[in-house]
Amino acid sequence: MWIYYFEDYNWQPWENTISFFPFLEDALDTQGNRTLILSWCSVSSGALNITSWSNQYALLNTWISESSITVSVWYYPTVFNSGGWNTLLCRNGWTYHHILINWWWAGSWQTVGTIWFYNSSWYPSNKVLSTWNWYHIVMTKNWTNEKIYVNKELVLDSNSSFDNATYNLSIVWNLSSSSGNNQWAQWKISRLIFETWNWTQQNIDDYYNSIKSLYWIS
Repeated sequence: MWIYYFEDYNWQPWENTISFFPFLEDALDTQGNRTLILSWCSVSSGALNITSWSNQYALLNTWISESSITVSVWYYPTVFNSGGWNTLLCRNGWTYHHILINWWWAGSWQTVGTIWFYNSSWYPSNKVLSTWNWYHIVMTKNWTNEKIYVNKELVLDSNSSFDNATYNLSIVWNLSSSSGNNQWAQWKISRLIFETWNWTQQNIDDYYNSIKSLYWIS
């Protein structure tokens, strides 16, 4: 599946951009600030792809440490982990997960594919993702407030999160590199953006509508 990069969609790196990973040829960001340390991952066709069923990870070589941030990513799951959970964004080591997909131990009361965050307890949304579909996921964090949007829909808004300046975002998927836990998923991601402010609903709408056709979303 090819994802093409165009310079004319309604977003460009600017002064509030921390890092932007277009995944055109490598895992470097366009700002020259960061790279991703990869295990069992490959970059091709504008996406970062998993090449193993387990033990894969993508670590930021320099962590995101600001209290007020936005993370935007296009996400394509093909398998949901049935032996753990699916870590999309988190701190490197132990607890404090910015975004999780699914949690198999909660299967009796939470649908597989549910999107959450974790802060010493589980904070689920009512949004359930399915495999073999592209999703635009945006997370904003402002101190202890966290919002998660899926395809421009606000699905979770909670003041029970944690300060990213205290528990820095350092992993963009998996946790096995530090804890040995089985927190993988079979997926690919595209156009990973980190910014030092909180996108508004209008910002998210404009970006999503300008680029969704590249992901076969009408």
